[in-house]
Amino acid sequence: MTIHKVAQGSNKNLADATFGIYLTEEAALAGGTPIQEQTTGADGVATFTGLRYSGFANGTTVVDTAADYQWYWIAELKSPDGYELLAKPIQVDVTGTDTDIDLTVENVPSNGGFSLPLTGGTGTVVLSAAGALLLAGAVLLVVRHRRREVVED
Repeated sequence: MTIHKVAQGSNKNLADATFGIYLTEEAALAGGTPIQEQTTGADGVATFTGLRYSGFANGTTVVDTAADYQWYWIAELKSPDGYELLAKPIQVDVTGTDTDIDLTVENVPSNGGFSLPLTGGTGTVVLSAAGALLLAGAVLLVVRHRRREVVED
């Protein structure tokens, strides 16, 4: 099974994405130990070998609704820098006499490709100080106004 990792909306190969193959969806979602683990190279490709045919168990052919039919789940364990992990595992099966299954997986850039503003930096300190000065000025005006009213009475 060959996985080709590319950036969303382009054919840019993505290296350093690590995938794991699991026998059950529950194991893939739980992040347990995969039966195989591969990392994409500079060409964005990771190859898994030695998987049994999904439709062949105990010396006989089985249909995809049978309990012995082997589905596999591919989970992304580590995404390339600047990209998000896949949200859920991908279900695949190994069928027929052709052992090559090509699967292209697109990755979304982190934060949807947008840079988020820095919060809590020096800008907020300046704004907080300005707000405190305005509040102190308002309190001072109220106190002066009340003193004038007391003196006039």
